[in-house]
Amino acid sequence: MFFRSEESPSLLKLQGRPSEPSPKARFLSLLGTPLPFDRHDWTIDRQSERVRYVLDYYEGPDDLEGNPSFIVDVRPALDSFGSAWDRVKMW
Repeated sequence: MFFRSEESPSLLKLQGRPSEPSPKARFLSLLGTPLPFDRHDWTIDRQSERVRYVLDYYEGPDDLEGNPSFIVDVRPALDSFGSAWDRVKMW
C-alpha cells in the first residue's frame, strides 16, 4: 500500500506539445541532432513549489530483439532562478 506524504511530488498539469520543439532541441538540431518526435511539459507540485519540466522524446536504437526504444531528455524549464540552478546542479 502506498501512503502519500506531504513531501511527495504530484503532477498538476500535463501538456503535449509535439509540434513545438524546445529551445534546447532547436539548438541541438543546428548541431546535427535530429529533432525529438514528441515533447511534453509537466507541471509538478514539489513540496508546495510549482516546477515545470520539459520532456523531449527522441528515437533510440532498436534493442537486441529489434524492439524500438526511445530516449527521454527531462529537465526543469528555465522559468525561474531556482529551475536554472537545478539544471546547473544536475549538469
